[in-house]
Amino acid sequence: MKTFYITHQNRKTLLDQIKPCVVALGFFDGVHLGHQKVIKTAVKIAKQKNVQAAVMTFSPHPKEVINKQKVGYLTSIETKQKIFQNLGVEFLYLIQFDSQFSVLSPREFTQNYLVDFQIEHVVAGDDFTYGFHGKGNMRNIVSDGLGSYTATTIEQFQFQGKKISSTRIRTIIKEGNVGFLPHLLGDFYKTNGVVKKREVPSNRDSIYKVYLDEECLLPRPGTYKVMIQTEEKNFEATIHRYGEKDNIIYMIPYGLQILGENQRINIKWLKCLSIKRKTGCASTVS
Repeated sequence: MKTFYITHQNRKTLLDQIKPCVVALGFFDGVHLGHQKVIKTAVKIAKQKNVQAAVMTFSPHPKEVINKQKVGYLTSIETKQKIFQNLGVEFLYLIQFDSQFSVLSPREFTQNYLVDFQIEHVVAGDDFTYGFHGKGNMRNIVSDGLGSYTATTIEQFQFQGKKISSTRIRTIIKEGNVGFLPHLLGDFYKTNGVVKKREVPSNRDSIYKVYLDEECLLPRPGTYKVMIQTEEKNFEATIHRYGEKDNIIYMIPYGLQILGENQRINIKWLKCLSIKRKTGCASTVS
């Protein structure tokens, strides 16, 4: 998969590298099952049309630019890239969402980023909006592009009668109920981190201090069963998160596992074992 990092300044210079494609549009935070349906549909239509399959997404989150609001991301750009590629995406258009981009009219967006990018077909969820104040939507995306492309709208994806959404997933993570997330994500929730220190207390297993990537949302303080993934191996571990406001965890591997200082790891959150209450005591989560 080839990634294009697109800004207002370099947009025109990249157009000669662009090929006709079918594009999946969205922010895709979490790349949950609803997002995957959008992307898989785009890939399927691209094969039918014999053109490239692409994803067009944005960074940072619009709320950070428009509302000056910090967002705890469900997936890093690095993780999104891996998922998109596994789903069959060939081009990733990563557009810088800044104050200049935020004031584009719906028609300016479709002309500059869909028509100019040789988009033949657009696929997005029924809640996708674009342009200044989100005035553009899937009901008028074809007319805003003056008929230069066609479009498919994907209806909301549900589980247990409720819409699968990034907002719903954030709420579940904040509650610590990570074991429920495969129903919405199609896999366990994942974050990345860097090992900073190893301690070997007497009569105890090794304890690793790990700094997690700050941009991603973390489950509430407590004790969790996780799967640690490195380039060389996978193993289960217990982790403890003590502070709500920091990104530090303490990891105890199951069995003898040696990790190097500054080694980057992926953490798959399998199950909450207990939640740390504000009073200092813990409650067990079944």
